[in-house]
Amino acid sequence: MLEKSNRSFKNMPVKRFLLGFVIFLCSVGTFEVLLRLLNYPYIGCRKMDEVAEYQIGRYDPQLGWSYAPSRSVNHWDNKTYTFSKEGYRAQSVADEPDYKKPFILIVGDSFLFGHGLDFDETFGHKLAVQLHDTYNVLNFAVQGYGLDQVYLRLQQLIPKYNPRYVIVDIHEDQDYRNVNRDRRAFFPCSKLTGTKPVFSLVNNQLVLMHPPERFETYDEPRLRLLVRRVGEVMSQKSNAKDALSKRIYQEMKQYVTAHHAELFEINYQMAVRDYQTDGKTASSSAIVVDYGKEYAVDGVHPNGNATTRMVKDFMNAFGTVLIPQ
Repeated sequence: MLEKSNRSFKNMPVKRFLLGFVIFLCSVGTFEVLLRLLNYPYIGCRKMDEVAEYQIGRYDPQLGWSYAPSRSVNHWDNKTYTFSKEGYRAQSVADEPDYKKPFILIVGDSFLFGHGLDFDETFGHKLAVQLHDTYNVLNFAVQGYGLDQVYLRLQQLIPKYNPRYVIVDIHEDQDYRNVNRDRRAFFPCSKLTGTKPVFSLVNNQLVLMHPPERFETYDEPRLRLLVRRVGEVMSQKSNAKDALSKRIYQEMKQYVTAHHAELFEINYQMAVRDYQTDGKTASSSAIVVDYGKEYAVDGVHPNGNATTRMVKDFMNAFGTVLIPQ
């Protein structure tokens, strides 16, 4: 009897472990069911809206998402988004650059892309007209991009086009995008094909911690999404996002300069950052544009009037550089 009791006692840790493991699995399963009943991360979304990069884009293993080339889409906002075979926004899919002209590359997010605008209303088209078509002004901006994706995209484009000038946009949302992997955190009622790349600072150097991850379905474990989101919120509340944005910008500018191009920045609705000034009181490469909600498509993105003013302000700042007297 004593020997049997000893065996039972020795088996107790194993039984406790198994019982704890079963309770853990049941808790995880219950939490997953609860999140699905709440429809997390799509809480409050009766109908799934498709963000533009899903409807007109595709999964990109380096950038997270990019636009499909040689395609023209009449978008839900009744605007036509057309992309050349090389992937930049164009008047028609047959558009081809003239390699006898120097290049200006526009690489940013929805503000420079022209969200809610037809092609002839965009900043890039109006700038090309203002420059009398002496440059190939190619608009490779993509909606929803962080500054990290802009930097990675430039690494793809600059060796191919050898631009003379590069134009990017900078605004506050990019700080949060740079530390965010899943854009559904910002647009929960949307369908996306995958996550975006995320860098971290290791000894003040950029290290790619999370490459893009393609969604096999839009219904991956909700608990995993929640855990990931909690981690990102913690990152966004720290100073890490500011330091990360600064380092991305610095490396991006160094990359552009090393390839014999000049970088210009359009700071949208925000002041020029300290790290853009290189310790100077003012930046010679950046302008600030903030025209108010009356100049916005949806209260946020510049409309046709705003892009006209953007080109005017840009030319006032850099016209003598682009068109030497």
